[in-house]
Amino acid sequence: EFRVHNAIFTYRHLVGTALGIWAPEWWWQQPTLSSLLAKVVLVLVACKAADVTTEMIGSTEMRTTNAMPYPKSTPRPVEEMAKTFYAKSQFAATSIAAFGTPSLSFCSVLAIELASLLMTLVRKGLIEARTYHIVYATALFVMFPCIVATLHCGDAAMEMAAFRGLMVCAVAVDLRLKYRIDKYVAWGVSIVGGHFLAEILAMVGCYKLLIAWPGMAWSAAGTLQCLLMDVQKKDDIADCNKTGGQDASNDGMRDSPPQGDEEPADDAKRSFPYVTPSLG
Repeated sequence: EFRVHNAIFTYRHLVGTALGIWAPEWWWQQPTLSSLLAKVVLVLVACKAADVTTEMIGSTEMRTTNAMPYPKSTPRPVEEMAKTFYAKSQFAATSIAAFGTPSLSFCSVLAIELASLLMTLVRKGLIEARTYHIVYATALFVMFPCIVATLHCGDAAMEMAAFRGLMVCAVAVDLRLKYRIDKYVAWGVSIVGGHFLAEILAMVGCYKLLIAWPGMAWSAAGTLQCLLMDVQKKDDIADCNKTGGQDASNDGMRDSPPQGDEEPADDAKRSFPYVTPSLG
């Protein structure tokens, strides 16, 4: 299932790349209603093909992305942050396939193809799960500097193409991850609505600095939120535990004589659950 899904998504990008090369003005420079319809068809056909693959040879519970192995020592918040990053990167890749320049669309294939190779190496025991995530996350992340470079390349058409992709991605992420809207509806609305939203917002002066950059920063902050919330929670628990431990220690000093080395060992044992796990 994992390999078939990756093949489907690879062809989605290759079709977008080919259309961007053969009909650049129609596909990404100045999209028309007909090209918007073609983009919707491209994305939804890929979604349907992936669904059919899952029904035929896959599992609806152990999905390919969620079933990716993680090192056993990985803290839960770090795992959740990684999954959120992967999900947003996949939304960005889909948006780039539909609205990006041919080079952006084609470069996105790197992470898709690496995922299959890395998963095979993990299953054969040739690399560890940690290596899988480091390489895969890096392959996903390098697309963001590419998007930023395109956004500031000096070519108006290329800059606008990158901005349209960002707006479509932002709408799709909200509809799917926040409101849990059906993916077919979400992508149909995102492609059409995100395109026109980008055209309107581009009328604002310095739209790249006033809209694109704050939007990317907001998305990055949202990805880190689960990790930051967990850190804050651990700090709160540690503070409460420290305060409670001091009160208990004062009571113990009044009510009983010192116990030598036994009391520090008990303190260590009590505080152990609040120690942040190591990535080890």
